[in-house]
Amino acid sequence: MLPDIQAIVNNEIVPLRAEINVLKSENDDLKHKIDDLEQYSRKECVFSGFEETNGVENTTEMILEKVSKLPGTILRPEDIVRSHRVGLRNNNKPRQIIARLASREAKRNLMVARKQFKDIPDCKNIMVNEDLTKMRNSICFHARNLVKSKKILQTWTIDGKIFIKNLSGEKVSIRRESDLVPYGHVLTTVHNGVSLASE
Repeated sequence: MLPDIQAIVNNEIVPLRAEINVLKSENDDLKHKIDDLEQYSRKECVFSGFEETNGVENTTEMILEKVSKLPGTILRPEDIVRSHRVGLRNNNKPRQIIARLASREAKRNLMVARKQFKDIPDCKNIMVNEDLTKMRNSICFHARNLVKSKKILQTWTIDGKIFIKNLSGEKVSIRRESDLVPYGHVLTTVHNGVSLASE
């Protein structure tokens, strides 16, 4: 009798499990499509390393002044729609500046040229990053941890797309957090909708 009951239960559970897996996959695909649309609409860049004064600041002029020191014409005044400081004021650390650029081309030019700030004496502290979605920020955080633990060589973003360079020097596109698992990232359980992970 019991084996028969177990067989009946198994016959009911197996199709349900398969259906749940399909729904999970469809939900995951939908979340990434929504994330793609959100990232595509973002033309902001986040600047760090600009000294902050107590008086009135023109953050757009501050950005243009520093960027003008890079080789070539990277940004023109009309390329910056608006800019402002973000976050709470901290006397020990200047707040970041977020700037909305007029086009993805202007943003791409800046992201390509940003590495050259380190070669300019009074711009060594300037850092420029893309304004990423929450999901992509999380993936980048885990990728940076892999760099720190020397499990990958490098990570960066271009047009919201995340890349890493593995220990063999190969460039790899990263779409999901699980894409980092082959490089030493450890996925753990999901608690209250948040993925808990560690390297």
